[in-house]
Amino acid sequence: MTKSAPAPEAEQMSPFSLRVLLDLLLVRAAPHLTQKELTWLERNVSEFAGTLAMQLEDLTEGIGCLVAADADSGSFQDSDDLPRLMFFLSNQVSLLNGLRLVSDMATHLHSRVASR
Repeated sequence: MTKSAPAPEAEQMSPFSLRVLLDLLLVRAAPHLTQKELTWLERNVSEFAGTLAMQLEDLTEGIGCLVAADADSGSFQDSDDLPRLMFFLSNQVSLLNGLRLVSDMATHLHSRVASR
């Protein structure tokens, strides 16, 4: 059985984000993934991230149009509305970056295992 590296102390870890979470989980799981699982990750994560990126692009364009046409009708009148939206969008981008890292690592591990 392969022994995985010890988890870093909480004080040494990066601030929490979806990207950091995915990176941590993949680093811990990587030594235990089978060739079949690596192939599955390699194929599906990239496709999912691409779909999510297209959805995020459409959403942000729609929000931009809404805000531009909003004037004083009320969609972003509350001082909490815009920061809440921006934090949500930031989390989506963090997730996309995390998925990209998972896909890249799966591709790297898959090619390394295949070359043995």
